[in-house]
Amino acid sequence: MDEKKIIGKGKEFFKKLKEMFFPSSGASNKKGKIKQKSQELNYAEKLMNAGKYEEVLSVLDNLEVKTLTPSDQITVHLMKSSLLNKLGRYQEAYEISEQVYKKSQELRKDLQTIDALTNMTFPLVWLGDLDKAENLVKESEELLKSLVHESSIDIEQREATITYNKGLICWFRGDMNKTIEYAKHSLEIREKLGLKPEIVESLNEIGYGYSFLKSDLDTALDYAERCQVLAKEINHQHMIFFNLMNLGIIYNLKGEFEKGLKCVHQCLSHYEKENNIQWISASLNNLANIYFRQGKFDLAYKYFEKSLKLSREIQNSWFTAISLGNILEAHLFKDEIEQAQQYLEELEQLNEKENNKWIETIYLVSKAEILKKSPRIHNRAKAEEILKEVIQREIIPNLDINLQAIVELCELLLDELRITNDIEVLNDIEPYIEQLVNIAEKTNSFWVLAETYLLQAKLALLTSDLKDARRLLTQAQKIAENHGLHLLAGKISIEHDNLLKELSKWEKLKEEKITISERMELAQIDDQIRSLLWDRDLSSLEHSDEDPVLILILAEGGVTVFSYIFSKDWSHEDDLIGGFLSALDSFSGELFSEGLDRAKFGQHTVLMQPFTSFSVCYLFKGQSYQAQKRVEKFIENIQNTENLNEIFERFYKTHQTINLDENPPLETLFNDIFVHKNL
Repeated sequence: MDEKKIIGKGKEFFKKLKEMFFPSSGASNKKGKIKQKSQELNYAEKLMNAGKYEEVLSVLDNLEVKTLTPSDQITVHLMKSSLLNKLGRYQEAYEISEQVYKKSQELRKDLQTIDALTNMTFPLVWLGDLDKAENLVKESEELLKSLVHESSIDIEQREATITYNKGLICWFRGDMNKTIEYAKHSLEIREKLGLKPEIVESLNEIGYGYSFLKSDLDTALDYAERCQVLAKEINHQHMIFFNLMNLGIIYNLKGEFEKGLKCVHQCLSHYEKENNIQWISASLNNLANIYFRQGKFDLAYKYFEKSLKLSREIQNSWFTAISLGNILEAHLFKDEIEQAQQYLEELEQLNEKENNKWIETIYLVSKAEILKKSPRIHNRAKAEEILKEVIQREIIPNLDINLQAIVELCELLLDELRITNDIEVLNDIEPYIEQLVNIAEKTNSFWVLAETYLLQAKLALLTSDLKDARRLLTQAQKIAENHGLHLLAGKISIEHDNLLKELSKWEKLKEEKITISERMELAQIDDQIRSLLWDRDLSSLEHSDEDPVLILILAEGGVTVFSYIFSKDWSHEDDLIGGFLSALDSFSGELFSEGLDRAKFGQHTVLMQPFTSFSVCYLFKGQSYQAQKRVEKFIENIQNTENLNEIFERFYKTHQTINLDENPPLETLFNDIFVHKNL
C-alpha cells in the first residue's frame, strides 16, 4: 500500500469516510438515489470492510486537522472512537468520545453529541459499567426526541444505533427477551434505510441473543447464517469473523462439537493475523469450553491458560475473571486442588479491586467449588452456605455461573443423601431443582432445562415413582427436540427406552430393602450431574433404525382408519394382533392422560402421537428415536399437503378405511418414510 498517496489525498479520503459513517450527510440526491461511488470511497469502503481499521486510523491521524472546520474535526474524532471500539480499545474510544461530547455541546451540534454519546455507551458496556451506559442511553434518547428540525434519515439512523446499544446492555444484563426485541427494532430501521453494514450488526446481535442466552438454537442459527451471508456479500471482514464465533457457540450448545471447533479455529486464525488480542483471548476461551464439554481436560486447560494470559495482557477484568474461573474449574476436575487455590487467590484480588457483581459471583462460586472438594464437613458446610448465598442473591439469574451454583449445591445435597440414606434430604433438594427449572425457563437455557427434567426423572426412580419418571423423560425429550438439541433429544430417548426395558426390575425394588445409595447408583445420578455441569459430548451415541411391525391410524373413539402390517409373522398370529388391539385402549388412555409418548408391549415398543382428530399408533422393535422422527415426518407431511389432508378428512364423510393402493400420494409418502426409511 502506498501510504503517502493515501495521506496526500487525506481530506478527500476523509470526506468519503464521512459518507460511510454518516450516510445521510450528503450521500443521497433529492430523489434519494445514492450517487455513484468515487474511487476514494471504494477504497475507503474496502479498507473498512476488510477490517483494516489501523490503516484507516493512520489516515485520520495524518490529516491536517487544523485546516478542517470545527464540525469536521469532531467528525474525525467520532470516526476514531468508532474504529477504536471495533479494535476493542475501549478505554481510548471512551476518552476520545467524551472529548467529542463536550466539544459538540459547546458548538451546539446535537447530532454529533448523540453520536458521541453512543460511542461512549458501547465501550462502557464492554468495560462492565452498565449503569453508566444506561444513563448515557437515556440522555441520548432525550436529546434525540428534542430534535424536530433534523431530517428523518438522520433521526432514524441515530434511533437504530441507540436501540442497538440498548440491546447490547440487555445482553450483558441477561435479559434475552429485551435483547432480541431491541435488536429486531434496530434491524427494522436499518433495513428501511438500506444500511447493510449496520444490518449485519443487528442480525449478529439477534443471533447472539438467541445463542449466548441459550434460547431457540435453530432460530439462532437462522439469524447467524443470514448475518454471515450478508457480511460476506459486502465483504465485512470484522463481522464475518465476529459472527463466525457465534456460529461456533451455537454448534457448541447444540452438542455439534466438530462444527463448533471448525468455526472457532477459523476465528482464531483470523484474529491472530490481525493481532487482535481481545478476540484471540475470546476465541481461545471458546475453544477451551468446547474441549471441556467433551471431557478433554488437558486440551481445555491448555487453551484456558493461553486465554488467561492474553486477558491479563489487555487488562480486561471481565475476560480475566471468566478465564480464571474456567481454568480453576479445569484443575478441580483433575483434582489439582493446590493449583486451583492459586487461581482463586488471583480471582479474590481481582474481586477486591473491581466493583463488579459478575466477577464477585464467579469468585464466590469458585471458592465454593474448592471447599466442596474438601473431605472435611466444616468446609463442605461452608461451600453450601456460599452457594445458597449466591443463589438467593439472583444477581444475574441467567448466567452460567449462577446455574452452576444451583447444580453444585444439589450435588452437595445428593452426597449427603448418599451418606445418610435419609430420603428426607430429597425434600431439601426439591426447591433447588425447581429454581433451576424456573431460571432455565426464564432464560431459555433449554439444554439445562431438558437435562434438569432428566435429573428429576432419575430422582423419581429413588422413590419408585416410575410413571412420573417416564412423564419427565417425555417432557425432557420434547424440549430438546423443539429447540434444536437433537443429539440431546436422542440421548434422552435412549434413557427412556432403557427405563421401559427395566420397568419390571424397578417395580421389584419397591418391595426389596435396598439402600438409597444403591438406588442412586442404579439410576446413574452422578452421571446426570456431570451432564449438567460439563459432560455434553454425545457424539459417541448411536441410533439404529427400528424394526417396524404394525402401524395404525385411529379416528375418534378408537375406530381404525388405516392399518399396515410390516411383519409377516404378525400377519399370521391372530392372537398376537388381538391381544395388542385389546391392550390399545389402556395404552392410549395412559399415554395421553399422563403426558407419555411410548409404552411396552412384550418385546415391542408402542408409540402414539395425535394429529387433528386422529392418532398414529406405531408398533416396532428396537430404539424409539428414529421411529419417532418417522412418525413426526409422516404427520407433518399429511397436515401440510392439501391432497393428503383431504384423504383423512374424507373418512368422516364416507367412514371407509383408507387403503394405500387407492391413494397413490399417501402410498408414496408412506413407502418413502416407513419402507425406504428416508428422513
